[in-house]
Amino acid sequence: MSFRNYACWKVDDATAMLRTEALESSRAVFMAVHSPIRDFQVEGVLAGLLDERSETGLLDALTRPDHRHLFCVVQGEPGSGKSHLIRWLRFCWEKQRKQDLVLMVPRSNGSLEGALRHMKERLPDRYQHLFAGLGQVQNTTLQGRARDFHSKLANSLSPNYFSGEAPEHAEWAEKNQLSRLIGHHQVIEQWSAPRRILETLSGGSERNSRVESFTLRDVHELALLLRSVRDRTIGPKALQARRKFELESAQLGPLLDQNLDGSVDAAAALAVAPMLVRLREALDARFNAVVQDLVGVGRDGLVRAFRQLRKHLAKSGQRLVLLLEDITSFQGVDKQLLDVLVAKSETEEHGGELCDLLSVVGITTDFFDQSMRSYGNLRERVSLHVYLGDATAGQAAQSLSLTDSSGRQRFAIHYLRAVRAGIDTIERWEQSGHGKPTNACVACPHRGPCHRAFGSEDGVGFYPLSPRAIDRIFESLRDPAGTMSLRTPRGMVQNVLSPLLLHPERLERGEYPPANLEGTYLPKDEGYLLGQVERIPAMLDDPADSERMRRFIAWWSSRDPGAQTRRDAQGRLLFAEIAKEAYEAFDLCWPGEPVETEGEEPDTPALIAFESNESARADEVPEADAAPVPSPPALPKSPRAKDDKGTSAPHKVSRTQMDKLRTELKGWFEGGRVSDDKKWSLLLMEVLNTLPWRSLDVPHWLQHRLFTDSTVMLEGSRKASVRHFVIPRVDWVREGLDGWLALRTQSGGEVEYHRKRVARFLRRLNGLVLAHVESKSLAASEGGVWNPAGTAAQALLARAWLQGRLPEDASLAKRWEMILVEDQGAALSAANHTPGWQEVIRKVGHYLGVFRQFVRDWVQLSLTPEKGDDGIVDAGAIAPALVAFGQRLAPDLPPLEPVLPKQLTEWVSIADVGRTVRKIMPLLAHHEFNRVKKDIELLEFACDRRSLPQYFVEVGQTIEQLRAMDNRAPQARIEEWHRVRRLLTDKNMLEPSEGSGLRKLDDFLGDTDPDAREALEKADPIDQLAWILKSPYDNLVLMASQVEIVQAILVQLWSYVSTLLQESPGDDSDAPGALDAAGTRLGCAAEQLTRVLTSEGKS
Repeated sequence: MSFRNYACWKVDDATAMLRTEALESSRAVFMAVHSPIRDFQVEGVLAGLLDERSETGLLDALTRPDHRHLFCVVQGEPGSGKSHLIRWLRFCWEKQRKQDLVLMVPRSNGSLEGALRHMKERLPDRYQHLFAGLGQVQNTTLQGRARDFHSKLANSLSPNYFSGEAPEHAEWAEKNQLSRLIGHHQVIEQWSAPRRILETLSGGSERNSRVESFTLRDVHELALLLRSVRDRTIGPKALQARRKFELESAQLGPLLDQNLDGSVDAAAALAVAPMLVRLREALDARFNAVVQDLVGVGRDGLVRAFRQLRKHLAKSGQRLVLLLEDITSFQGVDKQLLDVLVAKSETEEHGGELCDLLSVVGITTDFFDQSMRSYGNLRERVSLHVYLGDATAGQAAQSLSLTDSSGRQRFAIHYLRAVRAGIDTIERWEQSGHGKPTNACVACPHRGPCHRAFGSEDGVGFYPLSPRAIDRIFESLRDPAGTMSLRTPRGMVQNVLSPLLLHPERLERGEYPPANLEGTYLPKDEGYLLGQVERIPAMLDDPADSERMRRFIAWWSSRDPGAQTRRDAQGRLLFAEIAKEAYEAFDLCWPGEPVETEGEEPDTPALIAFESNESARADEVPEADAAPVPSPPALPKSPRAKDDKGTSAPHKVSRTQMDKLRTELKGWFEGGRVSDDKKWSLLLMEVLNTLPWRSLDVPHWLQHRLFTDSTVMLEGSRKASVRHFVIPRVDWVREGLDGWLALRTQSGGEVEYHRKRVARFLRRLNGLVLAHVESKSLAASEGGVWNPAGTAAQALLARAWLQGRLPEDASLAKRWEMILVEDQGAALSAANHTPGWQEVIRKVGHYLGVFRQFVRDWVQLSLTPEKGDDGIVDAGAIAPALVAFGQRLAPDLPPLEPVLPKQLTEWVSIADVGRTVRKIMPLLAHHEFNRVKKDIELLEFACDRRSLPQYFVEVGQTIEQLRAMDNRAPQARIEEWHRVRRLLTDKNMLEPSEGSGLRKLDDFLGDTDPDAREALEKADPIDQLAWILKSPYDNLVLMASQVEIVQAILVQLWSYVSTLLQESPGDDSDAPGALDAAGTRLGCAAEQLTRVLTSEGKS
């Protein structure tokens, strides 16, 4: 018989040994699987009696003959070994102190009735009558008992229900007629709390030492049910209370919804629902009395029964030893029971009529911390307090006996030895009184390969487990609900030993490791394989074998074992740190290299070696295209963290931390969610920052807007929108990220494998990035892809031109400087220009800072500006737009009303301004040229081949001569002329001195002949704009407007003179000449003109 699918134990023996409740098995089985309990913490007034912190030290301290009274508490979480220790104390106590009456009360099925019944049945026959009537089975259904419980609870709220002092809030309950309200027939059987409580007290719903009480969620449900009660016969006070409960439930409900476990801050609950909080307190205060009444135990029935028992034992000189596995089984009468346990015989009335009482009570941390608060100084009366766990932690996360690997191995070895020996052998061993049970491994023909493959301790093999498998499975146990600790002796038996030992037939059928190993309490992600070894199961043709291989490597090896074949110091051939004999024992293919020794033929086919497999895949990654794989940095502590000392070496990251992330990644790939999406976003940003963004032609600004830790995410990690860059849930992503994480901690043979995975990932990520950028790009209205930076630069350039800050023929470098730096010097005034000219300057100026920074960031190539490095710019991103704008004065046409995510909001403003610039600039030069041309022609017509200075001298002389000859000349017109003179004088436009405005304007007019203007009219807009910008535009506009006024003044004065003269040497078109001639004639006929003016004035 070969060591393959070999079961060295029987299912009946395994079933008998693997009982999770210590009290279910026989003494022989119990002692065979018992693991000594040591190093627990002890407190209490008698703690000094323990010579050592061990079970034997505790036994010696408890069984001392001089004890008259002792109250010992064994505290621990469910499954931590409380009942096991108490059971061991019972067996040893009965042997060590035979004269004591040891009464063992098991947890039974967790029910109160069962606990009372067991207490009575374990008494000697002569004492059982003392407990008659306690724990009688009720011949009613759970529904019927729940109805009785509800009714009794309602009755307990009525006045005069209790013979003695009434419980808490009695007057308040009477005042509000709560007995009638709570007990109304429309509510009974609808309220779920009574049924739930009774189900727990009856041992149902896997009680697991749970303590029941009324909760805020219970009274909230009751308040909702009471809304339907409209019966006026219950009384006005009850109806008022119902209304108050209804109002408070509306406030309490949202608080409960925020905490699904029902835990609500007491102060917050009291603030919004004081009546409901008081109702819960009143119901809890009556809880025990109602339960006692329901099971037929009076308020002091249990106390009286024990008092009688102790009187009988005192007569025979015996001590009563009470060993209670779990006091929560007595909930409802626990107060009475505690009264029994703390009653000292030497302080009782009638001195010494009660026997001595020693008690050891198993208790959960929850019960001790919460339920014993109301028991006065009971805690101070505990003689010995044993903690099976860390007493400082509040509750034990792991049993002390299983805190380290050696303790777990010893625990497992006891069970494995007993299971292989079998029930019959164990019974004989117990009767013989020998030290240790028989070790079946001694005579096993497969002992050698078995112990080499799976390990052993004290000659007992760990097969079908191994030390590493025990640790891996045990340390991975986790309750999905988070309500209990599984790293306890019970958890070890139920979740580590039982799945592998209760089904030896599956081993013989070749189904090991069995599928039932990965139960509810083993997280799925812990069973994932990581790294190169994860491909091994996929190489098997049979899906069942593939899964067996995965389970075997996942649980019998380390978290990330690697995929190398090697020999260890003992000469064993290992793959993934598992011996070849172990693969053979479970009838699994040997996945490693076929390393052979001389004269040895491999009897297990080997899977394809990874090196050749990876070589075959290498053609997927052409070496010419392969980019160097950057070394992954450590996970950042903060997205804003900076290293002021320059680039430093990556921080060391623990392998455990990386393996956890890799496991989480595998779970995400298979459809799960990551626990911390922010951490993964930061990790993805690290990867993205290593991409060759320059060669991808992605602008710096766009990179840092589209790819941030708030926008980059794994698919399904959170709700995605249009602004997110979502990394898809595909295999190449998982492969690449897994390799990235593995490279942080691994070295040696697998580094090259992970580098190849990362290289493939980065190349495909490049394509994903480009696709995301393209999806955010917008089509220009005239075709092609719109360049927002180009539009922003064109708008800035247009403003600079129109403000006269930049000549139109400036070099490209000068244009760059003008749009990137802050404004220098004063700008040309735009007040006299057309509305379009002013609109461009105003609208671009409104976004000036935003546009400039946008352009700077877009072309910035330096990634460390915070360190004072201005870097260089990517001129190619914008230069074509600047050149094109300078050639045709027609900027790019942006898309109309683009729909963009929030991180691209600047683009909306740029598009809006860009459309304005595009609308105005192509026609602006034509409009401005026509206006300048019109003003020049006006001045030329007025001056009639005279210079402007000469024109104003002649006009002034004529008007002054007229005013001097005729004091009746229109003074308003003459005053208007003087206003024009003062205005032009203030503007330096009347003095023809060198450098004055008048001289510059006159020179410009002299240089601008009609032929030149005609040529400009046919020129390109950019040439027209250049000519306009070189012109003394403001002076020209000012002069044209004032000359136009002067011409009007002259025409009106001529009209005046023409009425005095019968004939005129000229017409309206030659007003200055006519006035001059008229002045001569007026000088010759002054008297006649005076008489005419006088007579006309009289008439």
